[in-house]
Amino acid sequence: MTNPPRKDSVFVIIESIHLPDHGTQENVHGLPPEKLKLREVVYVDVGREPLNNKDSKDPKKFVSQKTGRGPFTGNWSETAKPIMTCYKLVTIEIKVWAFQSRVENFVANYQKKIFSNFHQDLVCGMDDWLHLTMAEIRVFEERTKRELDEKKAAAANKRPGSGRRRSKTGQKKNSIH
Repeated sequence: MTNPPRKDSVFVIIESIHLPDHGTQENVHGLPPEKLKLREVVYVDVGREPLNNKDSKDPKKFVSQKTGRGPFTGNWSETAKPIMTCYKLVTIEIKVWAFQSRVENFVANYQKKIFSNFHQDLVCGMDDWLHLTMAEIRVFEERTKRELDEKKAAAANKRPGSGRRRSKTGQKKNSIH
């Protein structure tokens, strides 16, 4: 994600690697030593994180009808089989003087909430996606992409400065804010 008006002064990069382990890998993204020193590891456990969305299903109460997995309480990850860890590397750079560390910290904290909410919903919705074929997944992905594109277009149209306005002389002008 970048901010076009600011060019390379604002960006967030999210990289994911999924592995069949218990989150014990030290450097799955292959960071060089200088970046590894700066890295902060944040664990997100779907069973221990507070619910970020009142509409979310609760992994602490959820039991899959198809697999019998759940509820996700206590040390569930030590006994669950199979298990997968999603390692995420979030790189945040805000090159705006006086706001850099504040905004970077805000975005990092917000990312944890997004990941928690997403993975809680994903786990609690496993009965809806668990046995889908690749063809069914591709149809779902296309529908989701289309819906997201529509939402992004609608949001862009609502944003201040996204439309055109008339100047006092009646000529059309691009709004610049």
